Amino acid sequence: MAVAAIAVAGTAFQMYANNKAVKAQQAAANEQAELKRQQAADVMERFELNARDLRREGEIFKSRQVSSFAKSNVDVGSGSTLLALEQTQDTITRQIELDRIEGKAQANALLRGGEYDLKAGEQARKVGKYNNYNILLQNASRAYGAS
Repeated sequence: MAVAAIAVAGTAFQMYANNKAVKAQQAAANEQAELKRQQAADVMERFELNARDLRREGEIFKSRQVSSFAKSNVDVGSGSTLLALEQTQDTITRQIELDRIEGKAQANALLRGGEYDLKAGEQARKVGKYNNYNILLQNASRAYGAS
C-alpha cells in the first residue's frame, strides 16, 4: 500500500512538473507573439513618420524648383516646367508608396511570425497534455506490474 501511495505521489509530481514546463513554454510563445505585434506596430509608425518627412522634403524641393524657375522668369503653370514639377510630385508619391509596401510587408511578416508563435504555444500545451497521459499510463503500468 505504501508503494502504491509513493507511485501515485510520484506520478502526480511528474504531471505537475510537466504542466509547469508547458505553461512556461506557452507563456514564452505568447510573449514572443506580443513582441512581434508591437514590432509590427512600430514598423508602421516608423513608416508614417518617414512618409511625413519625405512629403515635407518633397514640398521643400518643389518649392526650390518653383523658386528657381521663377527667378529665371520661367512660367511654372504650363509646358515642360509644369511637367517637371508634376514628375517631381510623382517621384515623391511613388517613393512613399514603395516605402508603404515595404513597411506593410515587414509588418505582415512580423504578424505572421507572431501567429506561428501562438500556434507553437498551443501545440506545446497539447503535447503537454498527451505527456501527462503518458506519464499516468506508464506509472500505472509500472505500479500494476510491481504488485
